[in-house]
Amino acid sequence: MVLANILAAPLRELRTVITAYCKTGGKLVLSGILDNQAQEINDLYSQDFHMEPIEIDGEWARVSGVKK
Repeated sequence: MVLANILAAPLRELRTVITAYCKTGGKLVLSGILDNQAQEINDLYSQDFHMEPIEIDGEWARVSGVKK
């Protein structure tokens, strides 16, 4: 499992690093993302993960998935 609670900009920059830490079938959980940036992060990580529905709580979002 890889869990990151950081803003969208570092999640974009660190995508290859974060992806490399997660094994096939492993869970990815990303939070600390503003709700209006969640779809972009979801789309970016969907290249390597089967993404789950985005969860929104107020202005914050959680993006998660399982590595392909």
